[in-house]
Amino acid sequence: MKKTYTIYIILVIILSNVRLAYTQPANDNCSNAITLYSDAICFPANQTTVGGSTQGGEPTSPSCWPNGPGINQSVWYKFQATATNMYVETRLTNITGPGNGFNSGKWITVVYNTPNCMPATGNIISCKNENSQGNGDEMMKNNLTGLTVGNWYLIQIGYRTGSFKSPIFCIAVGDDYTSCATCAAPCGSACGLSSAPSVALVTSSCPSYYRRPFLEGGESTTQCYTFTPSNSTINFGLVVNSTCPNQVNSWGQINSAMASSSNIAAYSWTIQPSSTCGGVIRSGSNISSMNNITGLTPGTSYTFCYTLSVPGDCFQSAYYPYFNYPIVLPIELISFTATNTVKGVELNWSTESEFNNDYFSLEHSTDGSQFDEIARITGAGTSTHLLNYEYTDNAPSSGLNYYRLVQNDFNGALHYSDVISLNVTAPLTGLSIVPNPVVNNGNMLSVISDANREVTIAIFDAIGKLTLMQTKSLNAGKNMFDMDFNNLPLGIYSLMLLSSDGNKGITFIK
Repeated sequence: MKKTYTIYIILVIILSNVRLAYTQPANDNCSNAITLYSDAICFPANQTTVGGSTQGGEPTSPSCWPNGPGINQSVWYKFQATATNMYVETRLTNITGPGNGFNSGKWITVVYNTPNCMPATGNIISCKNENSQGNGDEMMKNNLTGLTVGNWYLIQIGYRTGSFKSPIFCIAVGDDYTSCATCAAPCGSACGLSSAPSVALVTSSCPSYYRRPFLEGGESTTQCYTFTPSNSTINFGLVVNSTCPNQVNSWGQINSAMASSSNIAAYSWTIQPSSTCGGVIRSGSNISSMNNITGLTPGTSYTFCYTLSVPGDCFQSAYYPYFNYPIVLPIELISFTATNTVKGVELNWSTESEFNNDYFSLEHSTDGSQFDEIARITGAGTSTHLLNYEYTDNAPSSGLNYYRLVQNDFNGALHYSDVISLNVTAPLTGLSIVPNPVVNNGNMLSVISDANREVTIAIFDAIGKLTLMQTKSLNAGKNMFDMDFNNLPLGIYSLMLLSSDGNKGITFIK
């Protein structure tokens, strides 16, 4: 008899400890529902269904319940609508209690269009289990439409324990949806960095842009950000705060070095001018194409828009967009300048060292976007001393002229310099000579002038020696002159029209 009494006392102590460990929560009954406020942060991450029972009349198998016996744990929340479209977001933060693992399919969030207890199944306006969107992404999101501003709504969190542990979670309601999917209404500015950064550098020095509500597995988003490069070539990157792949609060970096990143299921991007938001000038259909985006105009504002999809087993909460400048030249380029001269635009560049440099392609553009090669200059291969290079563009365009160097390695790799520009005033236009190559007699020089003026025609040979000079009177409009080149030896020549308010030049061959 004494032994039986001792066993009874032990059982009482054990049962008392279990009861103390799992005290009935205050919001077990919907009449004591906890109030949530719109756009507040996720409610302290210690909410749980443990100790919450189901009362008579409480829905235990709503429409989103997958199968089998209904919920046996339930807690309640309520909120007052601040907009017609809102969301309820429930996220798993941990698990607790007896059992093994967590049964994500037996965890639900139900929203009712009434504040009255007990709500009926007919009052359900949204019902989600964890696998309603995504697959085991450890969150539920109820997207609500047609709400009445000022009305109160109930939220039920239910779970079926069985042999599984119970959820610990946080919950939030909001109406501040992320809406920045167009060039005209971007999210903000991307962060500019001088070189390829680490995740830690990006997250510590760049602004974060939260996705509201969080992006669940299988969902897609489009977001736009402005940036103003100081170079013509950039890399664009994106650091994502997410649970991909299956790691709570992990960081994943999306950039050209992680083209196979499991943080996303699909990706595409576009660039367009911010000033007009008219017409895509650059685009790509994968992450690797975000590397070495060329042909941008330094100092011009652009808008970068990306579209991505999330894998089914994780969610994304925030983004850190950034851009950086690639290592441009495998040479130490210490200067690159453009100067107006009587012969045209003189371009000079100097290198302090070179490695594997086959040749330079000198490229010209009138819009800073589309470049064409105008000269090819042999490089020094490998050099450790100062080298100077020079080339004269004898036929620049009127207005802004853009130039860049493309350094070509012996192995075929290309590397781009910064773009430089020069404004050329050209009152003389339409300069041409026919035929070209010229003959001794009967060559016709054509030039269009914006006004009556005196000009000097100067012809230089390939080494810059003056071989002919004469003065001509131009009328406003088109002018034609018969040119005699009988005294010129065979070779390549530059013909320059020199005037007090501008020069114009062409190259011809005899």
